Amino acid sequence: MVGKLVVILGEVRRPAIYELRDEKPLLGLVRVAGGFAPSAWKQRVLVERLEGNTSRVVLDASVEELETGKATVELADGDIVRVFPSSRWTSTVSRWRGTSTARGSTSSSPG
Repeated sequence: MVGKLVVILGEVRRPAIYELRDEKPLLGLVRVAGGFAPSAWKQRVLVERLEGNTSRVVLDASVEELETGKATVELADGDIVRVFPSSRWTSTVSRWRGTSTARGSTSSSPG
């Protein structure tokens, strides 16, 4: 018997299509996928779900709420889970334009 097929994409160690034979909550799938990558933004994990082939439902959860039990997300067959990258990696990027001899992006350090 084939279990639920779910997809996890983005900032996890092993993004892939997984077959879940047992009931697993969202964090259980993340564990199966090797855990969050260091670049994962844990404030928002998105679950896309088709309901009755007529509508698409998007569930939004934070890892903190899932870990503390304030929220639970049980996965359904065909769910697509998206883990986004943290925006902190781009927070120190500046764009320069004008009389500079180089164009593009550069990074800087505080201080």
